[in-house]
Amino acid sequence: MRRWLLLFVLGVLALAVSPVYAIPAEFTAWLYTPDTGSMTLVDLSGERDTFELPVSPPYTIRPLSNVSVSPNGRLIAYMLAEPDSTNQQLMIYDYNTRTVIAQYPVSSVAYNSIDFNPRFAFSPDSRRIALGYSIDPAGWELVVIDLDTFSITGSLSSGDPAFAGVPATYGVTPTVTYFRSPTELAIALVLGGTDADEPAGSYLWDLVTASVTPHLGYASATDVFAPTGEAVMALPDDRFPMMPDRFMFGQFNTIQIYDSARGERWPVFQRSDWTIYGPKFVFNAQLVAFVAYDGTSERVYLLNRDGAIAGALPPEVNAYEIAGVPDGFIYAKPDGGVPGLYSINLRAGDSDGSRVWSGVPNTYPRIVWVGSFGTDSFMYLEPPYANWPVLADPVVDASATSPTEPGGLTLRVGERAIIRTTEGDLLRIRSGPGTNFVVVRSVPPGTTVELIGGPTSSGGFNWWNIRLDDGTTGWTVDFADGEETLVPIGAEGAPPTAAPTATPGADPSVPTQLRVGDNALVTTGALRLRSVPGLGGALVREMARNTYVRVIGGPTPLDNYLWWQLQMLDGTTGWAAEIVGTERVLTYTTQPPPTATPAPSSTPSGGPTPTPLIFIPLPITTPLILVPLLFTPEQLSPADGHTYNIFPRTTTLTWSAVAAASGGYELQRQWCDTSGSNCTNYDLVTTNSTTYTFDFIGAQVGRWRVRSVGSGGAKSDWSPWRTFRHLQ
Repeated sequence: MRRWLLLFVLGVLALAVSPVYAIPAEFTAWLYTPDTGSMTLVDLSGERDTFELPVSPPYTIRPLSNVSVSPNGRLIAYMLAEPDSTNQQLMIYDYNTRTVIAQYPVSSVAYNSIDFNPRFAFSPDSRRIALGYSIDPAGWELVVIDLDTFSITGSLSSGDPAFAGVPATYGVTPTVTYFRSPTELAIALVLGGTDADEPAGSYLWDLVTASVTPHLGYASATDVFAPTGEAVMALPDDRFPMMPDRFMFGQFNTIQIYDSARGERWPVFQRSDWTIYGPKFVFNAQLVAFVAYDGTSERVYLLNRDGAIAGALPPEVNAYEIAGVPDGFIYAKPDGGVPGLYSINLRAGDSDGSRVWSGVPNTYPRIVWVGSFGTDSFMYLEPPYANWPVLADPVVDASATSPTEPGGLTLRVGERAIIRTTEGDLLRIRSGPGTNFVVVRSVPPGTTVELIGGPTSSGGFNWWNIRLDDGTTGWTVDFADGEETLVPIGAEGAPPTAAPTATPGADPSVPTQLRVGDNALVTTGALRLRSVPGLGGALVREMARNTYVRVIGGPTPLDNYLWWQLQMLDGTTGWAAEIVGTERVLTYTTQPPPTATPAPSSTPSGGPTPTPLIFIPLPITTPLILVPLLFTPEQLSPADGHTYNIFPRTTTLTWSAVAAASGGYELQRQWCDTSGSNCTNYDLVTTNSTTYTFDFIGAQVGRWRVRSVGSGGAKSDWSPWRTFRHLQ
């Protein structure tokens, strides 16, 4: 496997950051060193612990030496192999108890999913793990193991009817590309041992209903921003120019975003002269970091949500790993053969990074997890977010549609819908598509509205722009708390009669996980906290996803739900349901509720004391301003080698705009003899435009190149020469 060297230059356009809720720049990272099989725990204070993962004879070989760490940072999964055999064994190591808590042997293994994509092997609540493996000589299997009961809770194989006609040849490996909830997985059939751009198939697997649905969204994802479900990936897209001959292993010329609420994937950035690898969300998904290779060297750039390049780290950084954190990102690089971990706090205006750890010489530790010990989530929503640009028509997921009623009706702009809630709850209409916008109106169920825009994804919800009969406009969601809140109106002007009018309650087959004294995490988009148990209780608060609470009373069964009394961090108390349908919307967590101030940590002999990430509202007083990076313009037209058969010989040259080109552009033109040699210069052109038109001198060859000019007269490199020919 090729080790991609990430070569970085920090210089970002001014990123407008209005006052937001921030957190201290603390993190904990697990590093894995394949050479030694050792794990190292690092935070801003340096190394906290290091140890070698145990083996279990006769399984003593590490196949490709990848490991998966659970979202809460506690469990470590890795594969061992038996020498001179195709037998392998999954190992689950519990860092808190310093023991191997589970082993799962499999035989005749060609490839396994931990080695292909270890990041999403664990469920978001850290209580389940998925393992896929290809069978030698053909076929594959995928199992989900419950780590509370140490039992298999679901399994798939290449022989299942859902995969009829799908290749199951040697090397096809089912790999989890995103564990979307404790009971729903996105999987891709990765073609091991090949350079295939796309998997053999990609699906959503629901463990509760045992359904498998084709699904493109997370198939090629290299990162997912959990609070919104957005996925980012690099893909080839022949709707844009490409230079495949320049890249030996194929070209990925676009960065694309998948929006789970819309069920659509579309390109947000493209370059014809780059191949792009490993895009990742950083800085609470305000930016995306990615690797670009131009055929000669690699560099990691930062991309704004508006689709503009924000900058990169300098080439001398020579980083080989990067991971996002709420305040920026961390990266690993070798310094004279000694690996180091560096932290860049963009919120504090850091542009160089600080070294927080040094490793063993001549090794390449990988960043396999970054987070806060004991929590199941790390990066968080930090609105407002700019809308991603749409550079070409989105690809729509076959399984993704607007909510559909039994009569087959869907929500569409220009049509009408009726508001539906349970127990007379009011539905909030906001000034914009997101919970950070002000409430314009709260309307009762039965109100009819006109859909005038949307849908737009924000904060894990699908938002529609609506108009009330009195002319009031605003935005509201189409689904919340397990119920559809906007129902399409049928042709006769009434909602479909088969539509349910209330939530189904809690599925009795889903057991409770909570007890008084536990800490819990809200795992749905918005969970209602009520004054008393039951749907008739007054609404006290809507708790956002990842809200931490303490269980202080209950349970009370009422209205087909199991209600718990909760206390929020600000002291607010109320009652909420633990389970809605089959979804656990309140999930047990080992993380104690954050306190108002962080406490210093120490490292006792038995291992580090978990230090929770402290969420404190801290307004940013100094906007983030980083130095613009002066790029070389990309030549757009004419194409290299283009032939004109026109007279007069009017020639128009165009190139891409460069954001930092405050001084405009310099254009160099030459005319050459018919062989393309013996070239003579025209006068140098300086212009603020990205296009230039002139009459060429004769029926012969010409060529041109361009560069950008920044503040203070700084100039980028020249673009390559491009030639053209006039026949008349």
